[in-house]
Order: sequence, then structure tokens, then C-alpha cells
Amino acid sequence: MMVEEGDVSSWKFKEYITQIMQTASKKRTWKKQRSMVEVCTKTACLTKAAQERGWKTFSPITIETGFDLLTECGRQLAWRRLMQDKPDVIVFEFMCDPWSLIQNVNIAKSEDFAQRLRTERIRHLAMLRWVGRVQQWQVRRHGQFLVENPSTSLVWKQFCLRRMQSDHYVTLADLCQFGWKDPETKLPYRKRTKLVSSSPFVDEVMSRVCPGDHCHQHLEGQTHYVDPDGIRHTINRIKILSCNLAWFRGTFFETRCRSV
Repeated sequence: MMVEEGDVSSWKFKEYITQIMQTASKKRTWKKQRSMVEVCTKTACLTKAAQERGWKTFSPITIETGFDLLTECGRQLAWRRLMQDKPDVIVFEFMCDPWSLIQNVNIAKSEDFAQRLRTERIRHLAMLRWVGRVQQWQVRRHGQFLVENPSTSLVWKQFCLRRMQSDHYVTLADLCQFGWKDPETKLPYRKRTKLVSSSPFVDEVMSRVCPGDHCHQHLEGQTHYVDPDGIRHTINRIKILSCNLAWFRGTFFETRCRSV
């Protein structure tokens, strides 16, 4: 059964994870096999990409696999999993909805919405503090990490993520610089993404900013289209990144983490 990447329905995502984890043992491996895990993913694209390059992958830590990181219980459960697996690379792809700039417009429309958004941000802040602690633990044990979110996301302004940004590599990546275009209009996507990582190799490979010499197709969250064969596809920021992150090669580990 083919499960579309980007489909966030719970049962389909669980089946998709089961499929890719079952095929992991059939992939070629490096002499010294690297390991990785995705946190808060909605697509598991990077997990699949890592497997195809011979990496050992752990089941993603996400609500669909039993880890509700918006609760203390879920975070403790995830922490125990990480302590047990000790992955070489942790990729954080936490949700950006509460921190999107468009929420500023929505707040002005309704006081009720504004109150609900404040409550939601408080819940998400607890998760972000947890992410900061996990990232520091990963660096102390000489592991690698990558955090991604839209460049305009208000998440980057939160105090708990400031040290991460000041001590490590901050990279801006415009999708048009990787050749991604809308399948219908053929206009390139920009969708500037901000990456914070412990690897200078990630910074070198992914640091590409649009020179501003062309128009862009607007992409809010994700877009869907049907190809000439009638197959439905989803394009989003994570799926595009998974096709371009060359750091899944062993070269990613040729460099040491920058000290904090």
C-alpha cells in the first residue's frame, strides 16, 4: 500500500512509518552506520531519505507514534526514547502554526481567537523548552542536530531558542534555489526556511538565498496536485528539504560540533 508523503491522518501515517521501518534492514549500510531520528515530523521524509543512504533510522517521535510533546507525559516518554537510542542526528521539525505571522491578522479579528492562541502558545512553549534541553544534551554527547522552521516564524524569537541560534550555524534556504517550481504555474517557490544546526557542512550546502531576479509562486503550508497519471502528490517545505539535504552522506560527520 502506497501512503502519500505529507498525509497527516493518523492511521495512514502509522502504516507509512511501519512500511519504511520494515524496509530499513534491506538498505545498504556504511562501514560505520550512522543513526538519526525525526521529532515532530508530519512526513517522515528525512527518515526515508536517510534509509536510502544506508543510515540506521529510529521510528519518528511524533504524536502519531504515541508521543504527544505538548504534554509533560509525552515529553518524558520521548526523553526516555532518546536516552535509549542515542541517535547521531536529531532533526526537529516542530509545528509552526501558533507562531505564523498570519496569526497576527487573526488575532485582530477576534478576542476569543486571541485568547485561544495565547493558551496554545503557552503549551507550545513548554515543548520548545524541552527541545532546547534535548539539543544541549545532544551537543554535549558530540551528536549532531538540525532545527527547521519558516524564517518568519515567531518561534525564533522565543528566549528558549536564542542560545541555540547564537552558538550554532544559522542558515537561510530559499526553495527556488534548489529548482522547486509549482507543477501547475511553473513559477518557482521561495518559501524561505531557517535552519539551525551543529554542522558547518549543512550551512555550506543549504545556504542559498534568492537574488530576487524572478517571480515566485505563493506556498502557504503545503500544496496538492494531480500528475498526468492521476496520482495525487503533496509538496511542502519538509519534503523539499529532504531531497536536498546532502548531509545524509558520511561527510556530515567529518566535522565536529561547534563548542557551546
